[in-house]
Amino acid sequence: MNRLEKAAQLALFEGLDLQPKQTLLLVAQPKLAPAAHVFRKVAEKERVEVLFLEIPNHNKHPLISPLTRNLIAHVERVVLLASYLDPESLHWLRHQSRSRVIVWPQLEEETIARCANSDLKKLRERCRKLADILTIGRNLTLRHESGLELELSLAQRRGHAEVLPLENEMFCASLPCGRAFSSTQASSVSGEMLLNGIAGERGFSTQPIHVKMVDGKLTLIRGAKNANIMRRRLRATWTTAESGDSAAKPSVGRSCVEIGLGLNEHAKLGQSELEDEKVSGTVHLGFGRRSTPARPAEILVRGIVVNPTLIIDGREIMQKGRLTLE
Repeated sequence: MNRLEKAAQLALFEGLDLQPKQTLLLVAQPKLAPAAHVFRKVAEKERVEVLFLEIPNHNKHPLISPLTRNLIAHVERVVLLASYLDPESLHWLRHQSRSRVIVWPQLEEETIARCANSDLKKLRERCRKLADILTIGRNLTLRHESGLELELSLAQRRGHAEVLPLENEMFCASLPCGRAFSSTQASSVSGEMLLNGIAGERGFSTQPIHVKMVDGKLTLIRGAKNANIMRRRLRATWTTAESGDSAAKPSVGRSCVEIGLGLNEHAKLGQSELEDEKVSGTVHLGFGRRSTPARPAEILVRGIVVNPTLIIDGREIMQKGRLTLE
């Protein structure tokens, strides 16, 4: 069995718990279609019915079109092979609650090997433990190596674990997996932080971004190239198929709506947006538009903090990137 076949085994049977006679939908961009056919071969060998959908390469329009959304919503198990996911498509995948979806953005041999080397049981336990701490916690302090601090409230917020196999309320995960995250309480985020980079962008640590938050809103974004990228992303807005409302004002996209911890020791920075947020020893902050009763928060950019110290209710959870719970 070659590495790609092992990747298919991991995604299909470890991630989706695929069973004989179930139906699988494979969605892939054209350049990843050959890999999708390997996934199909592995699935059909286990008597799984496979449907295949090729989607166009990313352009100005969302990668996951209304037609694709409709197909995904009617199949229990989905594997998506795409080198890039725009924020709107990723937002929809992570908040739909009908299908179990595994996203694999990188299928190079080195990435597959790192995923295969992960101890999924140990990683699952670690993520669940941190998700529980985020659920129980009320007050969180994030401290950068430079001394800058950010404080926020987790009161009445539930922590989540992105692990394999998919379980409970988690309907979508990307590979490599391994993070714990929570939404933040509205208007509670205040202080300053130095972001070492933006998920999905190059230039970690060499182009830090200095941000300031007051009452949950960004009031300062200062830095070089990555700061400009962050400003541009935060100006982007979209209208989800479910909401049907008009485009929001630019200022609405400047809220800190999520905080998460990367917990995978085999994940590496600079590989993809979905892998950057999983890297052990990092914390990611999701910036975008606040949620409403009818619509979950929209995250337009994730800032990565490398080697931070994290304190929840006076208890040090992470010290300079090292978990103190293990």
